[in-house]
Amino acid sequence: MAKFPEMLYSLWSGVLQYKNSTDKRPFEELGTYAMACLTTPTSNAVVERIFSTVTNVKTKSRNRLGSEMLDAIIRVRSHLQFQGCCRDFKVTPHMMELFNSANIYEKEEPGDGNRLDVFAYVN
Repeated sequence: MAKFPEMLYSLWSGVLQYKNSTDKRPFEELGTYAMACLTTPTSNAVVERIFSTVTNVKTKSRNRLGSEMLDAIIRVRSHLQFQGCCRDFKVTPHMMELFNSANIYEKEEPGDGNRLDVFAYVN
């Protein structure tokens, strides 16, 4: 038996895609509205949690932390929060080479494409 939210998505998706005999969608606006209502978060707890994490990471002593590194740290923290502990995580020598002050505090150039992808080195 399908779960209640899945049934709702299925129902309103069907309403959204329904075509009558003249190949028109008479309930397209209603279906679009219902799908928008179903995708709207019921609370802002996730956003508050992210802002809290950013506040904990970017402190006065880390005020030179660039947005690229801040983004990477937040992604790692949220990944660990949802995936569990990292006690079995193995740091490779290549990772240690990348973790230096030049990468952490580099001058930010918008759109320069020099983004450090921390997840590319995780197994």
